[in-house]
Amino acid sequence: MGVLVACALFALATSAGADTIYLKNGRTIHTSDTRIEGDNVIFVQFGGEISIPMSEVDRIEEDEAREPDPLPVRQPASSGSGAQSGDPADPVDPGAAAGTADPNAPPGPDDPRLTRDYWQRELRAIQTEKEQLDTRLEELNREERAFLFSRRSTADTRRRIEETNDQMEDLDERESDLRAEARRLQIAPGWLRLESRRSGVGS
Repeated sequence: MGVLVACALFALATSAGADTIYLKNGRTIHTSDTRIEGDNVIFVQFGGEISIPMSEVDRIEEDEAREPDPLPVRQPASSGSGAQSGDPADPVDPGAAAGTADPNAPPGPDDPRLTRDYWQRELRAIQTEKEQLDTRLEELNREERAFLFSRRSTADTRRRIEETNDQMEDLDERESDLRAEARRLQIAPGWLRLESRRSGVGS
């Protein structure tokens, strides 16, 4: 339903002011500019444009004005706890109060991490972003070589190349963390084999 609403909005304009993209794998992407081109969502991040398939997007929303974070909640000192009057108590952990699940706890029977589709979606999303960055790096390297040949300044192009390389390192780290989590959960290795659309061999 979220995808249909997003598509309807983008049908009225080629560019939307949306700045949060919610992916079907649970990830969120914050961006200052988002638009639809064909079957892809294109968004701005780290000074460049990245494209992901619309099929991986759950919905796109405009962020409302963010309010300042509230001050930490402190419990009143108890007269029987040995705390002096006026001494601040330890702040309440919002995550504990809300019952946030322990990421290291054993997965429950309905945990999506116990399905092959979960790991395929997560790895496919990372691979798609890597392919987009590979393409961008090739274009930037060609641009840099052209500038060198014409003796024009390559400072801006070099900066964008370094930013793109930083993004690639972030994706490598995400993939490493994902595979470490799979090992911790004793996920079948075959669930992590994703066929590469570039080389046609399993990664």
